[in-house]
Amino acid sequence: PGVQADDTLALKQFFEQKYGKAKKTYLVGESMGSNAIALSLEYYPAQYDGALSTCGALWGIDEIDYLISWGMLAQYFSGLTF
Repeated sequence: PGVQADDTLALKQFFEQKYGKAKKTYLVGESMGSNAIALSLEYYPAQYDGALSTCGALWGIDEIDYLISWGMLAQYFSGLTF
């Protein structure tokens, strides 16, 4: 499904193998961690009891493309380079 969701699930499974199954499992993420939460809940909903996203950035790669595009346009029209 997605590297972020797969890695998050792999970490949960590693923890369970080492320490045993938790009674409840919650995800918390900020910034791009919000994408990991969204993907994890979408692809593996039965694995988690809830989640808290402290950022609404849920565009994934589209968000990065958007931000880079605006930065490049700003450089082009201003004549400045960063």
